[in-house]
Amino acid sequence: MANFQLKATVRPLPTPELQSARQEKNVPGIVYGAGKDQVAVFVNQNEAIKILRDAGESTVVDLMVEAGETIPVLIHDVQLDPVTDTPIHFDFLRVDMKKVVHAHIELRHVGEAPAIKAGHILVNQIEELEVEALPMALVSHIDVNVESLKEVGDDIKVSDLAIPAGIKVLSEADQVVVGVVGTRHEVVEEKVETETTAEVKEEKSAE
Repeated sequence: MANFQLKATVRPLPTPELQSARQEKNVPGIVYGAGKDQVAVFVNQNEAIKILRDAGESTVVDLMVEAGETIPVLIHDVQLDPVTDTPIHFDFLRVDMKKVVHAHIELRHVGEAPAIKAGHILVNQIEELEVEALPMALVSHIDVNVESLKEVGDDIKVSDLAIPAGIKVLSEADQVVVGVVGTRHEVVEEKVETETTAEVKEEKSAE
């Protein structure tokens, strides 16, 4: 597993001039959990965005603070600016490396589905798995190989996924991850038909 590291500096609470700090690419965060006191920190925006992209919210990150202290954390929550979509606050969940943690792992499609070439549509039912594992066993994502999806009705279930060792999946085994539905033309026609039926029923009920 990749070793992700992110530098952080301790900040006071309350923190003065937060807005100006953000303008200088210093994003505030809070470290909590594992029965220890909260620690307020700043992290560099660009470095934090890269870690978020590479590690996701389900891989342990070594948060390196002052005085040589390293805190193993999960990125538990990220607040984004509604206009720029950049992080404005991080919640870091401190973890005990010897204790099982609950997490959600992103699912990523890999490969090309023959169904798409045939004009069909893939519909995602779930985009992440609910799991339990020791922190070191967690991964940033799990691949979903869609090359087996050829025609309408084909699907991939949770039980079909290749789960890395040490991870216990809590999501239902028979839950569909992704499936093939009709062609784009058929889906549009069905949507129009459904909307028309709903309008007719609404008109009749109003009479």
